[in-house]
Amino acid sequence: LPEIRVDPYFNFLKIIRQEDNELAFSNMFAYFFDINRDAFSRFAHEVLSIDIRTDFIIEREKKNIDILISDKSNTIVIENKIKSSINGINERHDIYSNQVQSQLKKYYQFVTTDAEYCKKTVNCFIFSPNYNRIDLSKFSCGEKYTVVYYREIYNFFVENRNMFAEVPYFEDFINAMYKHTKDYDNELEEEMQRRFQNTILKQKSIKG
Repeated sequence: LPEIRVDPYFNFLKIIRQEDNELAFSNMFAYFFDINRDAFSRFAHEVLSIDIRTDFIIEREKKNIDILISDKSNTIVIENKIKSSINGINERHDIYSNQVQSQLKKYYQFVTTDAEYCKKTVNCFIFSPNYNRIDLSKFSCGEKYTVVYYREIYNFFVENRNMFAEVPYFEDFINAMYKHTKDYDNELEEEMQRRFQNTILKQKSIKG
């Protein structure tokens, strides 16, 4: 058995049992994007393939959009999904297709028609754990979105952690993200393995 006695990715979200909380992660994404704008500009370039200025505006839950970011030339819509799927609008279908009307269409229509955003280049993304495979083809405007998996986001922050060296709770943030980088949600199995190993080690120390 591998000698893993403690969880190397322990974080405060685990203490309060909020590791699957989409709201918590959306708040953390917005916070860390905003607190180091040079880092987000690099993130946008390397992960989202967008060149964005550092004087961007970041908003939470505007028109129910998880994260809305805009600068002089760009509008970025980010919908964060963890263990949920895309929300349909009363299971209604588009008139001319079998695609379900959803929040994705609502958000896209807002940023492409609102006077504040419509003249900018619009890019829409869904942040998703690697184990949460989302089929965008059945949703109207699904083709307007790009899925960005947590592993890619996690890797960026790990590789650029020096840019957040003085930021409180940054290590908790990336540790909380780690479980969502896996292809399967097997955290319970890993926790049971740690407990099993610790029980064996405890028994050995008592007998010794």
